[in-house]
Amino acid sequence: MSTSATAPLNEWLGLDQVDGAEKAQRVEALKSAWQGTMEKTLRGAGPKPAAGKYASIAQTRPYSPEQAQHSELAKIVDLEKTLGADTLASMADTIARAKVQMADLEKAWSFSNPSPLPLPYDLLPVIQSLVNRKTPLYDRIPTGQANGISHHYFQLTGYSNTGMAGLSDVFSGISSDSVSTSFGPVNLRRGPQIGYATDSNSVTMTEHSLSDAVGFGVQYAMSPLGDARLLSHTALTWASLLDAEKSHLFGRGTAANGFSGALAVPTNVAIAVSAAGAGQTGNTADIATLYAYVCAWDGRSFGSSGAATVGLSAPSAVVSSTALAAVTGDVATITCNPVPGALGYVAFVGTATGIASAFFAGSSAYPSIVVNFTGTGTGGCPASGVQPPAADTSAQTYDYDGVLTVAANPSLSGYTNALNAALSTTSPGSEIETALVSLYGQGTTNRFADPDVAYMTTSIRRALGDALVNTSGPNYRLQIDRQNGMTIGTIVTGILNPASGRVLPFEVHPYMPAGSILLQSFHLPMPDSRVPNPVEFLNVQPFMLIDWTNIQFSYDASTYWFAGLCHYAPAWSGSITAIHD
Repeated sequence: MSTSATAPLNEWLGLDQVDGAEKAQRVEALKSAWQGTMEKTLRGAGPKPAAGKYASIAQTRPYSPEQAQHSELAKIVDLEKTLGADTLASMADTIARAKVQMADLEKAWSFSNPSPLPLPYDLLPVIQSLVNRKTPLYDRIPTGQANGISHHYFQLTGYSNTGMAGLSDVFSGISSDSVSTSFGPVNLRRGPQIGYATDSNSVTMTEHSLSDAVGFGVQYAMSPLGDARLLSHTALTWASLLDAEKSHLFGRGTAANGFSGALAVPTNVAIAVSAAGAGQTGNTADIATLYAYVCAWDGRSFGSSGAATVGLSAPSAVVSSTALAAVTGDVATITCNPVPGALGYVAFVGTATGIASAFFAGSSAYPSIVVNFTGTGTGGCPASGVQPPAADTSAQTYDYDGVLTVAANPSLSGYTNALNAALSTTSPGSEIETALVSLYGQGTTNRFADPDVAYMTTSIRRALGDALVNTSGPNYRLQIDRQNGMTIGTIVTGILNPASGRVLPFEVHPYMPAGSILLQSFHLPMPDSRVPNPVEFLNVQPFMLIDWTNIQFSYDASTYWFAGLCHYAPAWSGSITAIHD
């Protein structure tokens, strides 16, 4: 064995002072110690930092397990310089592995080296819920009991001298000596006979249900975060109540069941082309022919899971335009005639004829839709997404008419106005005042309706506030609270009914369709009407939650209710729709 080298490792092992057998033993001892150090390092069992009075010394040279491992490997590599050829040959594999591991240790530590590291993370032990759960109509509309599959009722809608139901006044002045009035089988001395107007209606009860399931694995795996079944029950309950809220607002039943029925198909559809304005996107390439369809909308969220086009009328007849064939940077405006009872309009366009080639291109609260070309088809035409229905989906067999549906129906409502314009900024609230005067109906219908609330969108309420502030003249005052400072902003909380003198409060409904105002009455001005509630939610079976028997590896649950919304006095409510907001 060669002893010419004088490396520190040679001195550290004392190889110059022993014979060949002893040198081999010391080398084997080094290998064993190195292996033990490696195992401790991998287990994270290195020396602990000093504490107490020695802490400052330890902090000047912190211990690092990877540094210790690197040092031991370096000593083994140095054996190449001190061992003879025969001993060196026996350790060739060990030294080679040490070199490789040293190279790995010299790499920068990261999330992926030398692991993947089993890094911990902080998990909040609850599942947070950021879900809107407002149901103002479901909370406010009174409930009642019903039996069978339909609810029938008879009404006296007017009699002589009330000015209601189209009945004429009857004069009562007579001379008892000479009066002779004939009605019935005889002619007698008596005053003129009065007239009556009556009506009868029925409400079909409809069944409703939603369901959910939680697998066994999910239930037990989620136990540290909470009860998955409890979360499922909560979500299922509120999903059902929110669907009922939307049916209360803009549900639409079929004519066959005695409800408003399907919306009419839009007519007189036309396409106009103009240069894109601010905030608009014109076509990016020539479109040889643009084909378009329009559907009337009833307020339901079309494009939702499970019912891609629910809430839409049957599509209009197709119209086409070649005005985009040789221009770019233009938008298309699609118009149609207003549809009675519609709460909005939806346009579908394509570059080939047929509803299979048409896709959603825009919607509007009034019958004028601007098409922006932001799609992936020719020139930015839409090439994917919701498509028009093949037949009407606005009226549902298993639904009933909501309060806004009835209030926007000219044949049922006390007042309808498809405004198709923005609210007045010169006389803020004048459209609502006109509606209130008409509903009161003095000298015409004499309903004396005095609505209890005006439901609207946030944008409409804000527009009313802005119009009030920006109108010239002393129409409001600024009141400063010197103790708590000033509050910036203007909010309109109500309007004075010019007919009844009562303040009509404004409320924002979370699901009110854009461009709509509902003037809803929850009381009647006739105390002896025998109509306790102008609108009532009748239940054959009230809302219930069912936990199904386990027949598989899941916990299944369903909600169920059998009910209908009864509009006893729809003419005491009204609506303003198609507002440009």
